[in-house]
Amino acid sequence: MEFPYQLVLLSIPSIWSLAVLRARGLTLHDAAERIGLAGTNLNALLLATLVAAVGAALVAVALIRVDPAVWHRPNVSLSRYAGMQLNTWGILIILVREALYVTLGEELLFRGVLGSWFTTRLGFLAGNTLQAACWVVPHLLLLTLSLKFLPVLVCQFALNWAFGWLRHHTGSVLPGWWAHSVINTVTAVVSILTLS
Repeated sequence: MEFPYQLVLLSIPSIWSLAVLRARGLTLHDAAERIGLAGTNLNALLLATLVAAVGAALVAVALIRVDPAVWHRPNVSLSRYAGMQLNTWGILIILVREALYVTLGEELLFRGVLGSWFTTRLGFLAGNTLQAACWVVPHLLLLTLSLKFLPVLVCQFALNWAFGWLRHHTGSVLPGWWAHSVINTVTAVVSILTLS
């Protein structure tokens, strides 16, 4: 099993934020809640599942529209799961890997730390839009592969805005983490099918 470098790296701002908030006199519980490290409830998870279903459908349609030749370029590895069996066990492995190695760190950083910071200072609409834009910026590199990835980027922006809305609405990064993990799993499955 590989070391979760991305999770560790993206968790550093959360740990730093907790330390700063504690130094300012907040209890650990209050500091954790401030950055979205709070429990959730079944209604929030059901809402996140609805967001995931709509988002997964949008991303799947956007990915299917990408020229298949792009996926097969020698220097492009768009799916770390190429060749994986698409059975129940395989999909569960993808979901767990995406949840622990990819989306947890992203939710902690973008919705937990940045989203909290931006919305506190700019209000929900501007702050949430800014955190979603920050998430999309490094993904603009997809456009160097093909401009047909533009709809994928538009979906990513909208979904990250929705994850921020879930964080704001529920007070927790957990619903967005669930929705993000499901969408990434669907993206991986579509990639596998496209690469087959």
